[in-house]
Amino acid sequence: MLERMKASPDHTVLIASLALIAAIVAALIAAASADIRQRRQLKHDRHMQDLAELRSVLDDATVAFENAIHALHNAFARFGAPSDAAASTGSATPKPSDEAVAEKQAAKAHDDEVQAEAQRIWEGMDREQYNKEMQECGEARDKMIVAGQRIAIRIGDTQELCITYKIAVGLVIDCIRDIGAKRQQALNGVQVSTEDFNELNGKLGAARKLFVEQAVARVGSQLP
Repeated sequence: MLERMKASPDHTVLIASLALIAAIVAALIAAASADIRQRRQLKHDRHMQDLAELRSVLDDATVAFENAIHALHNAFARFGAPSDAAASTGSATPKPSDEAVAEKQAAKAHDDEVQAEAQRIWEGMDREQYNKEMQECGEARDKMIVAGQRIAIRIGDTQELCITYKIAVGLVIDCIRDIGAKRQQALNGVQVSTEDFNELNGKLGAARKLFVEQAVARVGSQLP
């Protein structure tokens, strides 16, 4: 009986059909597994590519940030710091009237001389140098603006990293304005104070530190 079943055509067809089904199922499983692995690999490759691009953008943004700070410091040291004219405006200690009058006249003559010298310099080579320094500050600012836009495109403008960089750009703009204002004050013989710029510079340094920390955390790097 068993031998007849083995020899039966129907039984042979059934075994062949089961084998075929098993082969098809195995092939489908293998194809599905391969597709899943391929998708995972593609996703991983895309993630690594995006991460590499983001690192490049953040590197460029950091360089632009550092260059802006350097340009601001150079410009402020040359044109925004207190001048001799500012130093001459201190209050005098009460003295005998003749001596006070003489010193007042001498101080006025000195102030007039300093103001004339400042005006001459402003209209000559010093003005050209000032324009050059401020142009460098402006170019550094523009590069930061572009870098900030590139960061926003890749991670979104609501991310803390992007917001920190926007704040930094705003501080750079404020520093440029402060340098220009102090330059004009010095030319007008007004006493120049470094307090505002120092405060802005402190905020700028804090923003730089925060940005670097956030960038490191975002791309998975490690600070030295």
